[in-house]
Amino acid sequence: MSLIRVVLFCSCCVSTAASTGAPFPSMIFFENGTHNGTAAYSQEQMHKDQVELASHFQLAIVGWGEDQDSIPVCLHQEEKLANISAEIKAKSPSTRTAVYAGQFEFVVPCYDIQRRIMEDPAYDGMFMKDDAGHVLKQGTFFIWDFRNASAVAYHTKLAGYFAENAPGVDAVFFDEGDSFACGYDCKQHNTCRTMPNASDWHKGAIQAWIGAAQVMASVGKRAILSSQNAFNGSSPELFKHHGCPYLEDVPAQKMAELSIPWMRFYEYWLVPEQFAGKQWQYCRNQVANAVEEGKRTGMHFVAAGTSPLPGWGTPERISALEFSLAGFLIAKGHPDVEIKDVSKSFDGSVWDGQADFFGFDHQGLTEGCKHTRWGDCDHNYTEVEALYARDYGLPMSDAIEVGEVGSGRFFRQYTNVNITFDCGKSGERHANFTWASPDEPVVLLV
Repeated sequence: MSLIRVVLFCSCCVSTAASTGAPFPSMIFFENGTHNGTAAYSQEQMHKDQVELASHFQLAIVGWGEDQDSIPVCLHQEEKLANISAEIKAKSPSTRTAVYAGQFEFVVPCYDIQRRIMEDPAYDGMFMKDDAGHVLKQGTFFIWDFRNASAVAYHTKLAGYFAENAPGVDAVFFDEGDSFACGYDCKQHNTCRTMPNASDWHKGAIQAWIGAAQVMASVGKRAILSSQNAFNGSSPELFKHHGCPYLEDVPAQKMAELSIPWMRFYEYWLVPEQFAGKQWQYCRNQVANAVEEGKRTGMHFVAAGTSPLPGWGTPERISALEFSLAGFLIAKGHPDVEIKDVSKSFDGSVWDGQADFFGFDHQGLTEGCKHTRWGDCDHNYTEVEALYARDYGLPMSDAIEVGEVGSGRFFRQYTNVNITFDCGKSGERHANFTWASPDEPVVLLV
């Protein structure tokens, strides 16, 4: 027999004028995506346009392709990223800046610090090799062998450059933080004799995560680490894999033990078009996982929503945006100013008082754009402006999963709105915003 519990949330007790006093925690990630269709579109003008776009957001992550076509081609990437970040900070000091420090498992020659060791045989032991002794490559990239402690230590230097030498940079972003381990197949790499599974590699990668986060936090900056992993009970959270050697519980616990604040990045946050049929579970696991992250001391997340639907600002795209945004609001942590435990992440830096971030972009190729998602032309502030301008208020409690664990239905109350979110396990996926009224309570069936 199922039990139905009626819960009344009396909005008459909440001021409808309650305000966060802070802008929505918006995020954009971009790099060169277009030359505006004309040969006369200079790099100087492109930078001006990018800085103007980034100034609308609270967090701007600049991709490693930034200025990679400029002379010298695919060189000095650290300097190029530091320069554009400094321009953004000069235009909009309140915008937090992050730079793409590399694809976590790859050694990328466009970065001087990485190219240097790729060209020096003395460092060969830091790179993965197959059973025949050949260096594993993807194009011109090598793969770090994180079983080697020297590789872990050197990887920390990548973050260290931006910690020490780039005053306009507030964070580093590492892509594909654990994808090599989570999707590892020794047959694919011809490594079944020398590395039959990725457990030791993943253990070393976690140490590299800690190294990057620690060196950045030591100067009031942050490491943003893209992950395909999840906590126990919320895995798998992404369609790309079905398990990692170590669950997210392990790095989260180690970071907490060392009091290191850090940020986790969701590359495919609640992509509605991919949550059909049984894939509703990825939706549920992502939200449940982020809810857990929002409760963890010193741990925050960045949710990168997207949609391949054509056009900008169409009813279909706005519906996808609202769904992804609702899931973010269900999961986001309380702002640090509302947390009694001020040790959560207060260190006198630009990150004080800020919890998590959300962005929404175009997954498809838009007109004149050579990239998907990462291109500066795959973002349109006008599309998201109205939803970001809403005053949702402050979360009054943690989210709850309605009914049994695994239902994929969530509820959360903010000072100005109640949000219900359904991943569509037994029907259509949907999200509802019920705005506060001075007279009527909200009735929720649990």
